Amino acid sequence: MNNPNPWQQDNSEQNWQSIPPTPPTPKSENPYIQGNQPVYPQTGQPTTHNFPPANTAQPYTNNPYGQNPPNYGQNFPHPNNVQPQGYNTSQPPQGQNPSTGAYGQYGQADTRTQAFTSGWKTVIPMRPLGIIDTLDAMLRVIKFNPIAYILVPFAIIGVVTTLRTFALVPFQNTQTNLLNSFQNSANFDDANLGGFFAFSVPLYFLTVLVELVLIGILTTRVTLVSVRGHKVSFMDAFNLTLPKFGKLLLRFLGLIALEMLMLTALIASIIIAIAAIASSDNNGFVILVSVLVIITITVLLFIISLKFIVAIPAMVAEDIGPIAGLKRSWKLTTGSFWHILGTYWLTGLLAQMVMILPMGINAGVSALVVAGGANFLLSSAMILSQALIFASIVPIYGAMINIIYVNMRFKRENFHQQLLYEATQA
Repeated sequence: MNNPNPWQQDNSEQNWQSIPPTPPTPKSENPYIQGNQPVYPQTGQPTTHNFPPANTAQPYTNNPYGQNPPNYGQNFPHPNNVQPQGYNTSQPPQGQNPSTGAYGQYGQADTRTQAFTSGWKTVIPMRPLGIIDTLDAMLRVIKFNPIAYILVPFAIIGVVTTLRTFALVPFQNTQTNLLNSFQNSANFDDANLGGFFAFSVPLYFLTVLVELVLIGILTTRVTLVSVRGHKVSFMDAFNLTLPKFGKLLLRFLGLIALEMLMLTALIASIIIAIAAIASSDNNGFVILVSVLVIITITVLLFIISLKFIVAIPAMVAEDIGPIAGLKRSWKLTTGSFWHILGTYWLTGLLAQMVMILPMGINAGVSALVVAGGANFLLSSAMILSQALIFASIVPIYGAMINIIYVNMRFKRENFHQQLLYEATQA
């Protein structure tokens, strides 16, 4: 029986003879392969390669394959000889100066950085300030512009106080008799007393308001100019103070009205608590609750005063109204209560030391009034000595409030970066 598949194994001799022989293995062109097995060279024997010689292959037409690769920094061939955008082959190696070829510098330095190495120095540190740094910044701006901080406020207070004093000349006899009655503890009866108070009290509040507005505008604008490194002369200070004075005066009135409403509400609460204590008939619980209410309201009043401490600088510097100024102050001072409290407390100690000399002058004038009797000249001298006390602490508290405002903007808004950028642009 014939097997239809000649490759199928069979025991018959005829089928085995019909299987074709295995063809011979062709000789490999690779010297390391003989047959189907790799042959490795012996140790110490040189290796020979029968590879075709280099650069014998011709590149394809219009194709870079087969060509030597370009060196580092050179262009690859581009279709139509168009240089791809953003690929620059003219740059020197990294770290090498393009003009001199020397390493260590790369490119041209930004000219704005030279502003900080050409003699320009900041008046205060351009970074968020701590408590001691804030006190140092206060003294720095006062020292940098002493005319605007010390002489101009003293001139404003002196002029306003002098005008107020001369406005009260028609009531000089009433003033003298009133002072003598206080010294001698005697009854005072003067027909002009009602007219004196009706005229002097509004005059006093009006002149004090003008002083506060002028000094508030002055210290804020001089502080912002000082931290930018600009000197302010006597006339420059007035030129900084007078613009928008009428509008700012109305805003100050609105701010004072809002603060007086809050203050009146708190004081009324204290009065109610005191009245409850007086009518408690020694009820321990009522007395305890009333005392706690008084303490709480007093602390709350102090906290609110610190939260609104930069409302005036915000109104002047940012040209906003009283309500917006209070909101702005509350926002800027959020999270900085202890910083502001410490700064306020240390500034108070500094102000007490500065006030020693003016208070001594006022005490001497008061002693003359007591010894020699009151007259118009001594009364006027006493008023001016009191104005001197006020003028001595205005630079300190004015600088404190405005440096706190600047520092809060440093912390919240990176205002120091804006000042540095303005300096480099100039």
